[in-house]
Amino acid sequence: MDSISELSRATCPFELQVIRVPSRMKIPIVCPVCCAESDGSRKFPYKAGGRSLALGQEIILCRACGGGFLSPGFSESQIKSLYEQGDFWGRYAQPDGLRELACPFVMAEARWEYLRSVVTDIEQRPLRVLDVGAGHGLFGLSGVLYNSNAISEYVAVDSDARLRQTIRTLWDKHVTGVPLRVLASTDFLEKGDRFDLIVLSHVLEHIPEPVQFLEHLTSFARGGALLFVETPFQDNKYKEDVFGHVLFLGPDHLQRILARTRWRSLSTGCFGRSKELTPMNLSSPVVFLRIIERIVGKLKRYLPLRFLMVFYDWYFGIRHRNSDGTWIRQVAIFEGVNRP
Repeated sequence: MDSISELSRATCPFELQVIRVPSRMKIPIVCPVCCAESDGSRKFPYKAGGRSLALGQEIILCRACGGGFLSPGFSESQIKSLYEQGDFWGRYAQPDGLRELACPFVMAEARWEYLRSVVTDIEQRPLRVLDVGAGHGLFGLSGVLYNSNAISEYVAVDSDARLRQTIRTLWDKHVTGVPLRVLASTDFLEKGDRFDLIVLSHVLEHIPEPVQFLEHLTSFARGGALLFVETPFQDNKYKEDVFGHVLFLGPDHLQRILARTRWRSLSTGCFGRSKELTPMNLSSPVVFLRIIERIVGKLKRYLPLRFLMVFYDWYFGIRHRNSDGTWIRQVAIFEGVNRP
C-alpha cells in the first residue's frame, strides 16, 4: 500500500505545529470514525504476532460508535520500516508467477463483479483507474484480462519498490495496448490528473485519519468518479495477527466515515465466510479446510491458475454475500467538481 507517512503529509496542507501541554493534562483520545472522545471505552490487546514493533499498543473500541482503532499509533520510523522497506509483504512482494497470486487475483475479479452489480454501465466507456495501495496491481490486471475495454489507463501507487517492479513485470508479460504508470506516492501524480475510478483494496484499515485521506483523494476525481473500497470486517475479532492495521471497521463505520466526506455511498456489502468459520480464524472448527489448503498449496505449481482461483473463491467464500462475513465492499460516487 501507499506510504502512510506520505499520505499523511499529502492530506494536510499545513505544517504541523507542536503544542506543548502541562504534563498532568490528559489529552483526550478521539475516535477517527465519529470524532467522539473515547476515554473510558473498552480496550483490547493488539494482536501482532509477538512483533516488538507493536509492544504496548491497544485497540480502543469507541463507546459512541463501536468502531475500533489503534492507540498509540505507529511512529513515522515504524511506518517506513513496515511499508517502504518491505517488511509488510516479505517474500510475497516478488512472486514466481500468477499461480502464487491466485487468491488475491480472484479477489480482484470479485471486486470488479461487485462494481458491475452496483454500476451496471461501468464498462460502457474505458476508465482511467487510480489504484492506491495497489499491491501486485491485480485489480488492473484483472480489469484488462477479464473485463474487456474496462481500462484506458491504469495508475498503480505503492510505496514498496519490490511491488512496483512486480507490477511492471506482470503488466509487461500479460498486457498490451493499455498504458501503465507505477508511482511510489500520489505526490508523483501529474498536475491535473483526474480519474474515473479510485480503488482502495485493503488500504483504509492502515490509515489513522480516514476522513482526511478520503477527502484528499477527491482532488484526483472527475465529477461522477467512483470510489471502490474493500476492508476487513473487524478482523480483530477473528485473526490472531492484525499487525499493520490501525482501524477495525464494520459497514456502519464505513458509512459514518464517508458521510463526513464528499463521497456519496451507493452500495455496501459484506462477503466471505462467517468470522467463526473462516480459515483465517485459527479457532475455527473447520480444520479440514486448512488441511485441504495445505495440500493445494504444495501442488500449486502443477495446477492451472483458473482451478486455483475457483478453489480459493470456495475456500474463503470470496463471492459469498454474508452479513457476518470477513470483508466489506463499498462503492461511492464523487458529486463535486474539480477544475482541470
